[in-house]
Amino acid sequence: MEKVFHKILKSGCKAEESKLRTADRLANIIAVFCIVSWRIFWITRAAPQLPAEIATTPT
Repeated sequence: MEKVFHKILKSGCKAEESKLRTADRLANIIAVFCIVSWRIFWITRAAPQLPAEIATTPT
C-alpha cells in the first residue's frame, strides 16, 4: 500500500520536478501533493466502484 502511495506522489504528481527553493514553499507543495495522492489512492484502491465525485469537490 505504501509503495502505491509513493508511486502516485512521485510519478503522478511529479513532486521531484518542483522548482521551489525555500523550505516553506516545499512544505506547502508536498502537503498539497499528499492530499491529492491520498485521494487518488483512495479512489483507485479503496473504493474503485464509487464515482470520482465522492472524493472530489467541484471547482
